[in-house]
Amino acid sequence: FGVNHFTQPVTRTYYGGHYGATNNNHFDLFSAGGLGFIVIYLEYNASSDQNVLNWASGLLQANPARRGIVVSHDTLGTGNPASFSTQGQAIYDAVKGNPNLFLMLGGHTSGEGQKAVTAPHGNVVHALLSDYQDWPNGGNGWLRIMEFSPSDNEIRVKTYSPYLNQYTTTTSSQFTLPYTMT
Repeated sequence: FGVNHFTQPVTRTYYGGHYGATNNNHFDLFSAGGLGFIVIYLEYNASSDQNVLNWASGLLQANPARRGIVVSHDTLGTGNPASFSTQGQAIYDAVKGNPNLFLMLGGHTSGEGQKAVTAPHGNVVHALLSDYQDWPNGGNGWLRIMEFSPSDNEIRVKTYSPYLNQYTTTTSSQFTLPYTMT
């Protein structure tokens, strides 16, 4: 969606802004369960523009009390542990110095993948791939559901298809990530 979708006729309260002339790189700010978050969305092949990567890192620096999530089209391959894609590695390298970064999400490569990296500040950054486009029927509507449980300091990940009205419970589709929220 373009900038006008988020700013006209009134600005949506969660919309933080964008980089450049389009909304290809933008961010949202929201709170849930007493926790503040910043979600930064980066265009496909953002790694080719160091200014975009500097902008993303600057947003995390400017919002140190918010928990940082970076979303881009291509960040990770399949498997566990998976390898960063070229773009994913460039993004991670640009933002890894921010202690509020904890999660990177992406697609592009059909399948599922996970990677946990201990960043320079000592915190663990989880990277997840979920892309079901090559699964039967164009993916059968499979989607990721992430439930944050501050009292348990964990993120519960499930994969569900509303089209099939079922969950897939393989270890790559249903798992728990440790994440300190208290």
